[in-house]
Amino acid sequence: MSSSNTDRCGTDQSRPDDRQRPAAALVSAVVPDEPEFRTEGFARAGNNAVLHSLREMTAAGLEFTGVFSIQPMPAFPRGKRLWMPGRRVELFPGCYAQLLPHLNLPLWKQIHLGLSAFFAILRWAWRNRGRPRVILQYNLTRPPAVFIYLAARLSGSKYAAMLYDIGTPPVKIDHMFWYRVDDFFARRLVRRLDGRIVITRAILDDYAPGAHGLHVDGAVDEAIIPDWPPAPPRDHFTLCLAGSLWELNGVRLLLDAFKLLDDPTLRLEIAGHGALVDLVREAAAADPRIRYHGLLSHEQVLELYRQSDVLLNIRLTQGVGKSYLFASKFLEYLAMGRTVITTAMAHAAEEYGQFAYVLRDETPEALAELIRQIRRTPLEERLARAEAGRRYMKLNKTWRRQGERMAAYLSAVALGCADEAARLAAEVPQL
Repeated sequence: MSSSNTDRCGTDQSRPDDRQRPAAALVSAVVPDEPEFRTEGFARAGNNAVLHSLREMTAAGLEFTGVFSIQPMPAFPRGKRLWMPGRRVELFPGCYAQLLPHLNLPLWKQIHLGLSAFFAILRWAWRNRGRPRVILQYNLTRPPAVFIYLAARLSGSKYAAMLYDIGTPPVKIDHMFWYRVDDFFARRLVRRLDGRIVITRAILDDYAPGAHGLHVDGAVDEAIIPDWPPAPPRDHFTLCLAGSLWELNGVRLLLDAFKLLDDPTLRLEIAGHGALVDLVREAAAADPRIRYHGLLSHEQVLELYRQSDVLLNIRLTQGVGKSYLFASKFLEYLAMGRTVITTAMAHAAEEYGQFAYVLRDETPEALAELIRQIRRTPLEERLARAEAGRRYMKLNKTWRRQGERMAAYLSAVALGCADEAARLAAEVPQL
């Protein structure tokens, strides 16, 4: 694979001497993180994951000659627009996405998006004819993957997907029918893909047993990995939880555990927003050791990490589909060089257990006891474990490193090198 960079992506820059260089297309719902696009349908975490991945894969030499995207907008009448026009937007300097036009009505929206993507992919394949080609779709539902699959097969292009939101039932029961429809097609399609990038290995094991797939559970921006000195000794011991305040993130479990800890030197700092924000406010009002910060900027959150002794990732693991979930916030925690508590979500204990303290019994009593245990652990021992985690993240889990891995894997897929793709997927992170 060429290591040279490209100046642009999302445009057609084929040159005669590049005929054997893979051409890539991205199909997703990625948009610029700007006020115009921050509607009810905008999910910053997923959007940023695609933006970072695209930027770093391009920097690693994979040429994206087409980026086709969906503007996040709830269907009419929840969304105020009945027709979503197609247009070109800049994702970051030199990289452009073509927004797919579609009628913004329930059901018809998905069909129209699928048809728009289908013809966009065929046009892209024709413009890049004679070159090895790979289509990468972020998840399989927007637009429906069957349209992308048909376009890939008709055009002779390879087809890969980033499978980050798959197999997890929706919170609202009235969405269950469409979840079952999506899952029915996913279980028949994923094994037919030419490449797979998965957030947890359980997705690969259950949806495409025996097939190769690259495990990318997220990444952190190398610029935020600190070189902080150890926290100086203080009279208090600070725990921190930041993120969405909802049941799945263990907010209620944490508050119940904190009630069992009568140590007056403990502090609990909570930041974020969500369904349980009123519960957090009530707890802060009742216990002066608890402080709720509201929704902070990323820079403010990083400062909160710096002032903390322990960062808490209490993602609950019980229930159908939870093994397919992985909290990307956990990777940011590990990069901070601070003590981390995590549940045994997905592969957290297997890959990261030597760097974090793992809560295996998700009860208030067990969490309270683990906090007491960490409080008794010598500072030097805790700092050594935290520093090892920080080094591991810097070596293996930056966006640059993950982008290099994804670019190499997708290039092998585009070239039809299944053995090489499988070898790259099987590489083990460095310690």
